[in-house]
Amino acid sequence: MNTTKLTLEDFIKKSVELYQKRKTCLDVKTNVGVVTFARPSENELLIYISKTSDAVVTDKDNKVISQDMAAMLDASRELVYSTCSYLKNVDLQKSLEVVDPLDIVTKIFGINKTMEIAGEIAAEFMDSETHKKVEKAVKN
Repeated sequence: MNTTKLTLEDFIKKSVELYQKRKTCLDVKTNVGVVTFARPSENELLIYISKTSDAVVTDKDNKVISQDMAAMLDASRELVYSTCSYLKNVDLQKSLEVVDPLDIVTKIFGINKTMEIAGEIAAEFMDSETHKKVEKAVKN
């Protein structure tokens, strides 16, 4: 670890470099082909993490007692929808006769693939420690 104190200019330069090196999109193989998903905001990731974590109930030994799969699906649909511009296309939504725009996600990808895609998005853009916790909760 470098212990040299940074100047403001060095701090700005390194911060901008780190920010610019961030991955901004993810291509995911889906049932309709490879689709590009944009980097979710930190808030979107936190909401996904929170909702998927809240959907799993464990006992004092950390064994899963129950899972609210509907809540996990809702969190997944929100994350997938918010990161895919194709899903927001009004003509597509009309063609598939969706009332709630989030319904487009499962109409196209199905339940399992929607949850899988959300997991891939989270894995790619979340820090590794947080991702491990969420992955463990989803697997159980």
